[in-house]
Amino acid sequence: MSCDVKSYQSSDKARKRMDNARVWIAGVLATVALSCASLAAPIAVDVGNMTVTTDPGQPLKISLFLPALVTPYLQANLKGAQDEAAKTSASVSVFDAKGDPMSQLNQMQNAIQTKQYNAFLALPIAGPVVCKVATEDAPKAGILVSTYHFSVCDTAFAEGEKQWSPGTLQFVGGSTSYGVTKDYVEYIMKSNPGPQKVGVITGLDLAADTLRMKKALAELKSKYPDFQVVDVQPTDFTIPDAQKHAQNMLQTHPDIGIVVTSWYTITRGSLSAIEQAGKSGKIKVYDFGGTSWSKKAIEAGQVIATVPIYGYTATAVAVRNLALAHQGQKVPHYIPNDGAPADAPSIVDKSNIDKVVPESD
Repeated sequence: MSCDVKSYQSSDKARKRMDNARVWIAGVLATVALSCASLAAPIAVDVGNMTVTTDPGQPLKISLFLPALVTPYLQANLKGAQDEAAKTSASVSVFDAKGDPMSQLNQMQNAIQTKQYNAFLALPIAGPVVCKVATEDAPKAGILVSTYHFSVCDTAFAEGEKQWSPGTLQFVGGSTSYGVTKDYVEYIMKSNPGPQKVGVITGLDLAADTLRMKKALAELKSKYPDFQVVDVQPTDFTIPDAQKHAQNMLQTHPDIGIVVTSWYTITRGSLSAIEQAGKSGKIKVYDFGGTSWSKKAIEAGQVIATVPIYGYTATAVAVRNLALAHQGQKVPHYIPNDGAPADAPSIVDKSNIDKVVPESD
C-alpha cells in the first residue's frame, strides 16, 4: 500500500469522490493514515546500557508514579505532565503511592505486567527500592523510563549527568542534587556564626533528600563545629506529622535556635509548632521547596531562605522528551535545574526573592 496521502487528493477520481461522498473519502484517508502509522519502523532508543524498542506508530501511554497527590506541589507535577501530554497526543495514567515506597514498587511492577504502557515517569519515594524495576525490568519490557527530582539506585549523592541511571532514558533534576543541598547547608552555617543549637526535620529515612541533608551536615561538621545539630527527626512529609515531630523536638531541646527542614510541608508544620510553643520570631527557620507559600513566608520574615524546586516544569520537560524519544529523536540523559532557566537562583532569601516565580502553592 502506498502511504502518499496526497496522491489520493490529487487525482480526478479522488476529487470527484470528495465532491460526491466527502464522508467516504474521509474514511479512506483515515484508513490510509492508520496504515501508514502501523508501517512505521520500530526505533531502538539508547538508554545507556541497552536499547528500548519503541513503535512510533503507537500512541505514547505514560504511567506517572507519584509519591502522593495530597500537596499542591504534587498537583503541579501532575498538571505539568498532563498539559505537555495534551500537546503531544500522549496519555497519562496516575498512580498514587500514598507515601509508601513498597506500594510504589508494586505499582510499577503491576504496570509492567499489564502491558498497557510504553513509558514511565516517576518521582521515586526511595530510589534504591525502585532501582531494578526502573533500570532493568521496565526497559526490558519495552518501556521508556524517566525520573525527576529524586534519582534512583545509588545516585543520591552524584552530580550532573551522574545522577542519571543507565537503563532509564532521562533524569530531570538539579535543584534537589547533593551539590545544591550541600551549598544550602553551608549557606545556613555561614549565615549563623558562633554557637548554635539546631534541629533538623526531614522526610522519610530512605528519601533521597533526607540522605543528602544528613550527608551534607556530616561532611560540614568539622568545618563549622559551632553549628551543633542536637536532633534530627524524620517525618512522612505531611504537615500534621511534621508539626508533631517539631513539637517533640522543641520540648526535648528548648534551647534550639535554628530549625532546618528538607521540604516545605515540613516547614509549615514546624512553624505551627514554633508558634504554639510561643517562639515565633525567636527561632530561625530554613525551608526547602520554594513554593508560593515559601515566598510569602520569606517576605513575611517567618522563613529565612529556601531552595526553589520547579515541579510543573520538570514533568512537562520529562513528558516532552519521552515523546521525542518515542518518535526516534535523541534526547539528553540529564536535564539540569529541573528544566528551568539556567540562571534561576538555587538559594533564595529576601535579597533575591523577587527573582523567583513559584510553580506551586
